[in-house]
This record gives sequence, C-alpha cells and structure tokens, in this order.
Amino acid sequence: MKRMRRWIMAGCLAALVMPAADTNVFSLHDGDRVALVGDGLLGREQLFGHLELLCVTHYPQLQLTFRNFADGLQSSAREASAKAAAPAAKLAGIKDALLAFKPTVAILGYGQEGALAGPAGVTNLAANLAEVMQTLRVWLGATKAPRLAFTGPFRRNPIPAGFTSVEGYEQSLAEAEQSLMELAQHERARFVPLLEPLDNRNYVPAPPALADGAGRFNDYGYRRLAEGAAMGFGWEPHFWQVGVLTGGAIREGQFGGQFSEVNWQTNQVRITIQEEQLPRAPWSPGEPSRFLKTPPIRMQFAGLARGNYLLKVDGEVIERVSHAQCASALRYARGPQYDQAEQVRQAIRRKNELVFHRAHPQEACPFPEHATAAAPPNADELDRLIQAEEARIARLRQPVKHRFEVVPATTDGAPAEASAPRLPLAPKP
Repeated sequence: MKRMRRWIMAGCLAALVMPAADTNVFSLHDGDRVALVGDGLLGREQLFGHLELLCVTHYPQLQLTFRNFADGLQSSAREASAKAAAPAAKLAGIKDALLAFKPTVAILGYGQEGALAGPAGVTNLAANLAEVMQTLRVWLGATKAPRLAFTGPFRRNPIPAGFTSVEGYEQSLAEAEQSLMELAQHERARFVPLLEPLDNRNYVPAPPALADGAGRFNDYGYRRLAEGAAMGFGWEPHFWQVGVLTGGAIREGQFGGQFSEVNWQTNQVRITIQEEQLPRAPWSPGEPSRFLKTPPIRMQFAGLARGNYLLKVDGEVIERVSHAQCASALRYARGPQYDQAEQVRQAIRRKNELVFHRAHPQEACPFPEHATAAAPPNADELDRLIQAEEARIARLRQPVKHRFEVVPATTDGAPAEASAPRLPLAPKP
C-alpha cells in the first residue's frame, strides 16, 4: 500500500501526508553484490554502517553482499597519496579486488574531495566521475557492467579555501549538481543529490554539525547521509503508523506493517505489530535525539479512560503516557526494533573491520575500539569470520512480531512498573 495517507487525531485535523511514491526507483535485486567506491565520504562510512544498514533493511528478504572499496581508512601517508591522485587513477589500487568481487551495483561517491578542492575541484566533478564510470566498464566488460548510482557534492560551512564568497561557492555547487544530473541521464545511472537533504541552514534550532573541521562526517552526518541516499534512490522511509479506534477497530490510514490481535478495553489496549522494515539505529546511550527528516513511528489509541498509562513492548516498560497522549499520537523512538537495528549495524561494522584487515593486512586497525588489538587472523580465518558476520546480518535484519500494550500505570492506587526510572533514550549496549 502506497504511503499517501491522511492522519486525523484527537478530533482536530493533524495531517501527516507522505509524498507520492517515486515510480523511478533505484532498486536492489536478489543476489546483488554492491560495491561502494569513492573518496573519504564513503570510505569512512565503514566505521559507522548507517548507509549499509539502510540498504540491507530496506530489502530484508533479498540476499545482498556489500563491500566498501572507498578511500579514507588507510594510513596517513597512503591517504595523502590517494587524495593527490585523480579519481580514475585511484581505482588502480582496487582493480584486482573489484574484479574478484564482480559487483552488480556500484555506488560512487567522489563529492567530498571535489567540494573541498576549490572552484576547479567542484567544476571537474562530473568529468572525473565520467572517467571513473568508463574505467569500470572497461574492466568489468560492457555486458557485466554494474548498475550505477553516484552522490553529488555537499555544502561545507565555512566554505572551503579557494572560494572568495558564499555566493560563488553556492553557484559552483549548483552548477556541479546540474552537471552530475545530466551525466546520470546520459549514463542511465542514478544520481543522489546531497545539497538539499543535508542542508541545515533553515532549521531552528540549528541541527548539530554533520562533519568536523576537516570535513569528515560524524555519526550524525552518516545518519543524514543514509536519509539522503534513501531520498535519492526513491525509497520510502522506514517507519509505520497505526491507530486503534474506540472499540478496537484499526482506523483507516495505517501503513508500514502488519497489525493484528487487537484487544481494546476502556483502560487498556493490546496489539501485535510486525513492521515491514527495521527502523534506523537508536541514538547512543545518553545521546539526545537529534533532527532527522524521516518521520517518527506513530501510534494512536482512542477512547481510553482518563489517567496515566504505561506503554509496554514485549512486556518491557518503554515510557509513561497519559490518556490524552494516547488519543493524540505517541511517538515511538526506542524499543526492541531499534535494538535489533543496532545489532545489525554492529554486525555490519564488525564485517567491515574484517574486510579491511583482509584487504590491508599491514595497515593499523582504523576502528577506534580495536585500535590496539592484537594482529588479525590469517586470510582463511578472516574469510570464515566475514561469512559468519554476513550470515548474522542476514538473520538479524528480518523484522519480527512485537506485542504492544497500553496498561494502567497504577493498580489499586499503588504504583506499578511506572515507579521504575524512565528508560534512557537508547538501550544499553
């Protein structure tokens, strides 16, 4: 069911209208082997895993394999050498690995270094990317060439060296994005613009910075990058919405999951929910929720008697809520589905670390938590461990059923579970 819905809550018109579904969707297919190739923007994504989490949870039933061949995690000397080379020249170092992987999809990202290289770097983005695509076709053969998607530049603040004004910088970015859009049409590739999805300028209060002073994205930046990629691919966001009317009927307008086993009473509601796709990963323990463009998961439970209630999922208290909140809308941002998404993301990070050691046995570990760990196993053992993590990712990304309950917060006037401390914003590791 397409996610174009009108959501009416608490007797007033509070509309949540999703945009019409994009019929021009960049789809992944069963058995796809997806290669990420590019500069530090995609290279450092290995440390966070949000983009791969998006892809594998968007298609939970498909067999998908991801490998990140992008720059950005080598030693400082190798990274400096890589930055000095043209994008097509950088491919020489990963040619054998790419040929062995045999990608069916390649996601290319060379917008970071181009955006930092002054007017000439921005202007040459399209030409450099065209050369990369041609090189891949020559290597892999026209009949085996992968389906292509590529990202555009993103806006830096402050503006990079070499630009004399904000206006000139904005004009260069706009011209580069237009050139890349035209290139995508010519090459029948998917263009993923980042200027608008990552633009924080018009939000109050201003969201946190996406990157550090050197332009390296942080965890929040990669969450937003994954959102931008979903928009660019034409994918619907991972969230669901349901309302239970007085008496227990499910109101028109639900989407994003299967909703069953509804039990409504004047002082409690129970419903079983299985979402179509896992949500994003939760925020880190103690980290405040931050602005995201993906709409929140919402629930509505109408007709409950006045009073305070506990929202439970699979028997675990999530939060204390009022009857008025239930009748309006509950935003669900932490719980077992989010825990499961984080488990997938951590398995992706472990797999990425193993793949890095397999490809760069002499390099120091770039993953902070293992920077001082002992030397990694031999190649055969690494291959076995990589396969084990990929099997874990395939298993964990499958949505499962959860039992949601709204029950009274007190029993016979005595405090119930609500007397326990409110759970943190994200689950403990």
